[in-house]
Amino acid sequence: MMRYLLLVIGLALLTACSDVTKNTGQRIDFVGSTRLTSSNRVTSTPGDTLASRIYASANPDDPSQILTRLRITVTYMPRRDPFLYPTPVSSLNRDLIDKNPDAGLIYLDTLLTANPKSLLFTSVFGMRTTTGSERWQYDLLGPDTTVQASRAFRVSMRRTDSLNTYHDYTLKLVSPANRPGTRRFLQLNAGLVLPAYSVLSTNT
Repeated sequence: MMRYLLLVIGLALLTACSDVTKNTGQRIDFVGSTRLTSSNRVTSTPGDTLASRIYASANPDDPSQILTRLRITVTYMPRRDPFLYPTPVSSLNRDLIDKNPDAGLIYLDTLLTANPKSLLFTSVFGMRTTTGSERWQYDLLGPDTTVQASRAFRVSMRRTDSLNTYHDYTLKLVSPANRPGTRRFLQLNAGLVLPAYSVLSTNT
């Protein structure tokens, strides 16, 4: 009975909001816990620091199945940068915004040089500082860049002062900033703090 309960609990920890996994012999899941983001959520804290953890695996019975590449992309909606609301707000042209979507940002794109059969990866990222949402997608890519497995979640930020004519935010940075993966590049206009691998395409 105890083994059955442990199995159920273990499976419950692997959760996801969006699953577009194909029948490729590879899979990717979010690891769920109280301090990790593994499904859609709403926050009211501009620039909040969030974290997610994925577990990826390839078919252990197929020697040709290995993990070769991980890519994380984020799409900001309606836009990454803030924009000035018109007066009155009812004159806001949503069609103009919706028909000119913000280009997605490649947060991480890395080759898995060890070609592992499984991977446990934790990503720490900063939430947007303006009202809107962002969709985080995690893809396992094959040698020919085809998507082998994919998971995604959406995080929404709702500011109570979203009609203000100025854009203010507070960001907390980690010190020292020379640790691998530390967010140390600031994009002032959007209010985002990014790690080096998002800006310089490096591993640090």
